[in-house]
Parts: sequence; C-alpha cells; structure tokens
Amino acid sequence: MHSGQFAVVRRCRHKLTGEQFAAKSIKKRRSSSSRRGAQLHDIQREVSLLTELDHCNVVTLYEVYESTNDVTLILELYVSFIAARRTGRACNVSVVLLYCVEIVEPI
Repeated sequence: MHSGQFAVVRRCRHKLTGEQFAAKSIKKRRSSSSRRGAQLHDIQREVSLLTELDHCNVVTLYEVYESTNDVTLILELYVSFIAARRTGRACNVSVVLLYCVEIVEPI
C-alpha cells in the first residue's frame, strides 16, 4: 500500500473474521550509531499516542507485535484514502480541505 523511510504499510485480513486492517511494519534501529530504522523511543511514543487518543478522526490502534528487527502496528484501515491513491486522480481542493479539517480538528 505505502512505504516510507522507516516503515511499510500493507493491507491485512483477520483469518477468522475476514475484517481488513492496515499493518504498519516499522524497522527498528539496530544501534545508536546506525542511521537505518526508527529509534525505539520514537516507536514507543507513536504507540503511546495512538493508545491514548480515542477520536473518530484518528486511526485506531488494535494490536502491537514486536520482533527482533521490527514493530508491527495493526491499525484501522482507512479505505477511502486508499481508493483515491489507487486511482491516481488528483484530489479536488474542497476534498483536501475537508481532510485537513478532520486531521487538525482533534488537536
């Protein structure tokens, strides 16, 4: 679905219920001198914020899985954003403003 400097987001599905989620896999930095991966305290801060925030305009964090090299966050899947990215269509200004209001309003 999307990749950035330290993370990859993929669509995933619960095996029993079929419900879809977003799985954000974040690479952990292996050493303090390394420039690859996110620092553990940054990942922990993101998890903490998502755990504390309970608002309709902020994605919901459902689960956190940690391995030696990665931390994977299971998040609410925001389908309309994915559909817009896949079509490659430019957003109209009023739609962009609506999303900006939804993002900033909780703050």
